[in-house]
Amino acid sequence: MEIIVLGSGSNGGIPQVDCMECETCLTAIREGIPNRRTRSSIAIKDKSKYVLIDATPDLAYQLIREGISTREISHILLTHAHGDHCLGLYEFSVGKKLRTSVMSAKEVLNEVFRMMPYLIEDEWLKAYPIKDKSSFKLGSLEVHPFKVPHRVKYSPFESEGGFALGYKIICEASLAYMPDIAEVTDEVLNQISGVDVLFTDGTFYEDSRFSHICIKKQIPILKELSIGSVYFTHINHTEPLHEVMERMLEAYGYHIAYDGMRILI
Repeated sequence: MEIIVLGSGSNGGIPQVDCMECETCLTAIREGIPNRRTRSSIAIKDKSKYVLIDATPDLAYQLIREGISTREISHILLTHAHGDHCLGLYEFSVGKKLRTSVMSAKEVLNEVFRMMPYLIEDEWLKAYPIKDKSSFKLGSLEVHPFKVPHRVKYSPFESEGGFALGYKIICEASLAYMPDIAEVTDEVLNQISGVDVLFTDGTFYEDSRFSHICIKKQIPILKELSIGSVYFTHINHTEPLHEVMERMLEAYGYHIAYDGMRILI
């Protein structure tokens, strides 16, 4: 299983357009990757096809950069309906009608296609709701969705305070992906314990804000789990430079994801 980090930035990416003057933004403008970050998403290669987790507003640029055509994407798994995770679905309404499959909780799909109804009405995409706590196969990939606490207005679990979906993917090796998370619950612990690779919320290093648990609070929790490799993603422009955060995490053996990173497991 090959994992390609399409994007590793938070909702504004880096540089962020209302800033472009802090050290992180200026370095991103001047030097590019790893400090330049598009919005967070990954692609998982399954033989000759790809499964995406999230489709960001930067999707066209991300796919061109990695040499991936939309024709090669079989399924898209959405974590939630915030724009930085779903607005890239627009890219499937250009050219040929591929009718690519989009999967998430029913309420997430309803909100996404309320914003962009023509994607379903004109059959550019096909929507498949995921039932709570159900697992399924996509090619050789075994997919296990799980609830991740995150403040989302149109959450399928809004009555419980708001949740997004995280995904555990198993194919010989195992991967867990949860870029937006407010706290690490018992359900989350059960899903991520023992995985070979974990991508988790790295929006902020020192302080938890805006329904994002900070890296500092996650470190003692993750240290108690048997996880092969940990990568923090969804990085905000307010945080230190990539190389600085890498040094901060060096003692724990953890890493900061960056755009274009490829991991073979």
